[in-house]
Amino acid sequence: RKNNFFNKGADIDWGELGVNVPKKAVPGVEQQKINAAIAKGVVYLKASQNPNGTWAGGHGVGHASIGGLTLLECGVPPNDPFVQRAAFYVRSN
Repeated sequence: RKNNFFNKGADIDWGELGVNVPKKAVPGVEQQKINAAIAKGVVYLKASQNPNGTWAGGHGVGHASIGGLTLLECGVPPNDPFVQRAAFYVRSN
């Protein structure tokens, strides 16, 4: 992924959850609050993913695609089991 929108030009730091978050401050916004919100979102997505790689709602491929992409854009590595489950579901369906 050459054009990672959220981390473009930022210094990347691995968080304790395996999440990449920008180190540079965003003018007018507390970066710590942004990083905490990203980490909370990653925890929520991982906790709410179904074993088959989808999320609740009945649109399996769509939700697996959006959820998997969101995890990636939040800095979760592509080899993370939650990303892999979402990708496997999309490719299989």
